[in-house]
Amino acid sequence: MITHKIKRLEKDNILSPQESEIAKYIESNPESILNLSTYELADASYVSVSTIIRFCQKIGFKGYREFKTQYSLEYKEYMKVRNKLNDLPFNQNSTLKDVMNTVPLIYYKTVEDTQTYLNYSMVEWCVNEIKKSDIVILYGDGINYHIAKSAAHRMNSLGGNAVAYNSFHGQQVRFRLEMGQRVFSIVVSHHGDNVNMVNIVNRLNTLDMKYVLVTRMGNNALSRLSSKRLEVMITQKSLELSDLVFSLSSGYILEILVVMTLIQNYEVLDKIQKQRDNEREIRKQYEKDQDSYDWRRE
Repeated sequence: MITHKIKRLEKDNILSPQESEIAKYIESNPESILNLSTYELADASYVSVSTIIRFCQKIGFKGYREFKTQYSLEYKEYMKVRNKLNDLPFNQNSTLKDVMNTVPLIYYKTVEDTQTYLNYSMVEWCVNEIKKSDIVILYGDGINYHIAKSAAHRMNSLGGNAVAYNSFHGQQVRFRLEMGQRVFSIVVSHHGDNVNMVNIVNRLNTLDMKYVLVTRMGNNALSRLSSKRLEVMITQKSLELSDLVFSLSSGYILEILVVMTLIQNYEVLDKIQKQRDNEREIRKQYEKDQDSYDWRRE
């Protein structure tokens, strides 16, 4: 979506100060863009018409007219999500239909926001480290352990080699290091202040091991221990479904790494799938032959 592209350009400091003013105006006045001409938008955001054109081109459009056409198409969907999630999504008067209609919006908005603020260079670094590693160890506590365990299972099903732990497992880790294995770790923590995860990261640092944190944005105990972070979307209030938001956000990040495992092993996995399909066809043909065979001839 256009709004997503604008946020990413802002995050990566690609927009000039004048172009940032346009972005702020669009964010604050999303509906007015539908009716503004190039000159009117330039006047409203205190920039020149040429700045408007450059802004549109940075987003990927030839000019303002093309930008406005696409924006109009996306506006209805954008406002539906934005208005639904401005406040607490549910209250004591929410109906079953409200829940069924709003939960998909929470999924959509959480993943979109996570993607917007996700550090591409850090994701790329993780993908390369996983590719070079002999094993990936995912750490998590409580619900985060189950998130890590699920990611490890999917990674293994696609030809990777991963395990999930809720404690450091120092003897196994040291054994792998002594055997010359390359280990990459992923530490998943909701608020970044879990004592168990802090202890694990301290031990990873002591052993000079490569790892990445999957934790909330901002300052926390884990973020002070490492700059290697993939930051996730969270909310502080249980009424805003904080566990769901974190699970979706961290799950999206881990799924990117899982899918990259699929891509890296694609040729082998494709060969295996074709072999399975062939075996299935042979089995079906055998069963068909068995059903049609006249045993009375024996």
